[in-house]
Amino acid sequence: MGLGRYLPAVVRRRPDRSLRIQYRTLSQTLPTDAPRIIAEALRASGLHEARATDGRWQAFLEWRTLVYGLIRRDVEETVSLDLHVLETGWELAVECVPVETHSAHAAGVGGVLALAATVWLAVGWTAGVLPGLTTLVAGGLWVDVTRVMALGALERRVRSLAADVGSALWPSAPAEILPPPPSFSSR
Repeated sequence: MGLGRYLPAVVRRRPDRSLRIQYRTLSQTLPTDAPRIIAEALRASGLHEARATDGRWQAFLEWRTLVYGLIRRDVEETVSLDLHVLETGWELAVECVPVETHSAHAAGVGGVLALAATVWLAVGWTAGVLPGLTTLVAGGLWVDVTRVMALGALERRVRSLAADVGSALWPSAPAEILPPPPSFSSR
């Protein structure tokens, strides 16, 4: 593990968590044309290049994140969908490891470092230490806050995708989406 565990999440090589949403239904049957329904639902949800292998689908979600909350960056995340039989029905698991979104915001840290070094050198070798550190801390916080906001938006998009595909497969069956969306009071 090494020193990586002491680094802030935004500068690590990989994101600290994956987004996994489960659409669970009480329906005991899976439609016979499930692959076609899933492919159509993915296309309707704006994903492309869906590939199916052994009950698992992989598709690409193109979306836009805002680095620093200002700079638009188009990224493409890989989303996988799995169907599982449960004792009480079926589960559609949708998972996305936000590697590209994480990388876009990690690149923002490089800009913060460059700006902090510029402030430090512009103010002076010794007098610029405090303004440079202040710029580094403030910029780092700004990058991390915008990263968390972007990951929240991506999670809502993955949650919506799970609901769209699940309701296309089982249009009239009762279902629940897990985990429940985070509330503002729990953060």
